[in-house]
Amino acid sequence: MSISSEMRDFQALLDGVKDGTYQFIVLPYPTEEPDDLYCFPFEKEQLYFSLPPAHPLSASRSLYFKDIDGESILLLSQIGFWRDVCEQKMPLTRALVQNEQADFEELVQASALPSFVSDLTMRWSGKPQNRIVIPVSDPEAAVVYHFICQKEEKKKLSALIQRIKADNPAITSE
Repeated sequence: MSISSEMRDFQALLDGVKDGTYQFIVLPYPTEEPDDLYCFPFEKEQLYFSLPPAHPLSASRSLYFKDIDGESILLLSQIGFWRDVCEQKMPLTRALVQNEQADFEELVQASALPSFVSDLTMRWSGKPQNRIVIPVSDPEAAVVYHFICQKEEKKKLSALIQRIKADNPAITSE
């Protein structure tokens, strides 16, 4: 089985899993849909500010979006719903958006500008070098992702579902 991915708005994903366009989707919230969908939590993500050591707030134990609002910030383009969260919670911030991961990482290392990182990206790529990582305390900065498929697809996807649940027992038992 191969898996491909695309980022779409949440309603398009829900419509797609219902009409069979997608075999399964991942959303940062549980579905409230009728009984024809199977849904379970499987992964958590926490957002952090990544600050250079000389930043005035780099000694903080935690920060809120409002603490950085109004500053320019480096942002990666393909971050899905996180982009909307940033725009809503930091309306005065100028986002300097980078399309390429390598360019973004190089700018983060060479810049005095804040950026974001999450516990998931740090798990995959490691903590950014020469940066202070500070958790964002707003409730919107922490999500639990949910696996969603049609109930009739559950048997076909059972190996994948079992693997996801085995890899995340603390979350999937919630």
